[in-house]
Amino acid sequence: MTDNKKKFNKIYDEYVERIYRFVYIKVSSKETAEDLTSQAFIKSWQAMERGDNIQNPKAFVYQVAHLVIDFYRDKAKHSTISEEMLKTVASDDMGIQEQAQLNADMDRTMKLLAGLKDEYRDIIIWHYLDDLSVKEIAQILTKPENNVRVTLHRAMNSLKEESKKLGLGGGLGA
Repeated sequence: MTDNKKKFNKIYDEYVERIYRFVYIKVSSKETAEDLTSQAFIKSWQAMERGDNIQNPKAFVYQVAHLVIDFYRDKAKHSTISEEMLKTVASDDMGIQEQAQLNADMDRTMKLLAGLKDEYRDIIIWHYLDDLSVKEIAQILTKPENNVRVTLHRAMNSLKEESKKLGLGGGLGA
């Protein structure tokens, strides 16, 4: 196995679930999310094969996924968060109470995120759900870190306002 294949397999194994979740939240369709996730990794593989210098594989894969989603949106012109996600998150190992709590939390989170601008939604998902650093998000968006910090702050304020508007409390952590 070549070095590129080994690197790619490691990147794929490490990030495929996170990328799928990110894409799924953006497109609300299991089949479309699977297709777009596959496309993102195909494009990542092609970049590796071309010998592109990839400094941060995590940020790079998210950046490719973001571009694939943008392309899809330009063609499809739709973007919502669906209730179907609630069914796919709960694990068979969870008890009924845990599943109910998770479903309630996911429902609340999805309602809050649905009311935000796409850029705000992306940054919140990347930072708080996918644990990407501000630096990694800046690399994905090809923006300065300070710009990302300000946007994250604005996104959280917008999330708080959306939460008040919907009568759900103070945001994701409340």
